Amino acid sequence: MTPLLLIDVDGPLNPYAAPGEQRPDGYDTHHVLPDSWVARRRPAPGERVEPLRVWLNPLHGPELLALPYELVWATTWENAPSLHLVPDLRK
Repeated sequence: MTPLLLIDVDGPLNPYAAPGEQRPDGYDTHHVLPDSWVARRRPAPGERVEPLRVWLNPLHGPELLALPYELVWATTWENAPSLHLVPDLRK
């Protein structure tokens, strides 16, 4: 059985606390709209919710896939990391 690696994204992989719009070098900007993000905003019917802005380094995905673990995202933005960090995990 492959051991699990629980990964928190915000902080370790997404430097969300970086100042303002100063995206760190090597990172790409992504906008995700997971159900959990929308639910916490409690929008009125028809109200648009601004997507969550995340910065991700595309080099992290291959590095994570090379680890001898099964990756489990421990994040409020659900499976979105797979879409942007390790798209090879999508089936």
